Amino acid sequence: MTKATMEQKLAALEREVAELRAIVESMKTQPKDGKAWVDSIFGKYKDDESHAEAVRLGLEYRKSLDRKPAKRKRKART
Repeated sequence: MTKATMEQKLAALEREVAELRAIVESMKTQPKDGKAWVDSIFGKYKDDESHAEAVRLGLEYRKSLDRKPAKRKRKART
């Protein structure tokens, strides 16, 4: 392999690495203020009545899905 070919391949790899780094950088979830994403939304619905209602309805729905085992009938002794 000639020196020119190796330099071309190296330049192509460096471009690809730069593109991948840019993609990774854009995928980071931390806001610019340095806080984690969960800290930026924690407490956002603190006094929101519609959110409280949605939580209550969700809990009610999940409880309605819980099945209790059927009771077995006992045979009468004779």
